[in-house]
Amino acid sequence: MARSAGILVTAALGLALLVAPLGLGAQPQDPCASSPVAEQKIAACTTVLRSRSSSASDLAVAYRNRGHAYSVQGEYDHAIPDFSAAVSIIPHYVDALIGRGNAYRAMGQNNLAVTDYLTVLRYAPSSSYAYDGLGSVYRSRGQVDLALRSFSTALQFNGRDATARCGRGDVYLAKGQNDLARFDYNAALRIDPQSACALLGRKRV
Repeated sequence: MARSAGILVTAALGLALLVAPLGLGAQPQDPCASSPVAEQKIAACTTVLRSRSSSASDLAVAYRNRGHAYSVQGEYDHAIPDFSAAVSIIPHYVDALIGRGNAYRAMGQNNLAVTDYLTVLRYAPSSSYAYDGLGSVYRSRGQVDLALRSFSTALQFNGRDATARCGRGDVYLAKGQNDLARFDYNAALRIDPQSACALLGRKRV
């Protein structure tokens, strides 16, 4: 029984490194992982990256965390190289790929964003984050049917995905299906009452 429990714990830790939104494979007290202030996180992660004693996995997490901090500040030209460095160390680092895809999308480099989202789905076929990203790209291109399919797939895997709910609501609104749009906006607000997207969308219905 103890051996089985140990195996489960080890597997859970490995999964956390790959998919945790804030790089939970890092030490929980490390400000590179836990600081809520972007500037502090950037400084702490830079210290980790300059340390000669850091393991490869620690470096990958630090690059990912610093990339996230840069993204929060809108510094996507700095975020993308950090996410790329993380992926070069761990090619299947799902969260870094998602982060880079989102940064590419924010910069209007949608083809590169789609490539990263599709790569994520090879490693994590049930990633709602990847389908959210694809849905957003397709919606921006006016490919409403592909966007609708992507957001709906995200919700199949994660019914509490407020981003997908709101995104699908926007697609329904664009298609003139206002009742369905209102339903998704209301559902998004039940998940996240502060969702700016859903609040705005509901006013437009």
